[in-house]
Amino acid sequence: MNQTDFSAIGGVTKKTQLLYESGERFPSADYLEALFKSGVDIQFVITGIQSGGSIVGASTDAVRTAARSAFEMVNASKIKINPDQFAQMVITLLPEISMAASASEDEQSPPTTSPSHAKKLKSN
Repeated sequence: MNQTDFSAIGGVTKKTQLLYESGERFPSADYLEALFKSGVDIQFVITGIQSGGSIVGASTDAVRTAARSAFEMVNASKIKINPDQFAQMVITLLPEISMAASASEDEQSPPTTSPSHAKKLKSN
């Protein structure tokens, strides 16, 4: 994404976007919320540190699958990485694997909301 994209999503001018980036002006909560809703990593925007998501509550199987996937990727590429790099790969893969597992569980589980409640959820 470029500055024009960020400014459009945040509902500000490109000049304002440049002022945010230079530190001459600070973004509003509404701006940050709009970026967040579009999928931007707000933690990274504010701190420069990517949010890795949380593995709290991740199933053992999801962690194991993420670690195996990371190991297979490293092994296939024959590159050498350090333990921190390997851990970052696992952390990066884990949300995707956890979402896939949750989707699979959702397909097997009966609905837990009433039809009228489900309609309200879909309309939001």
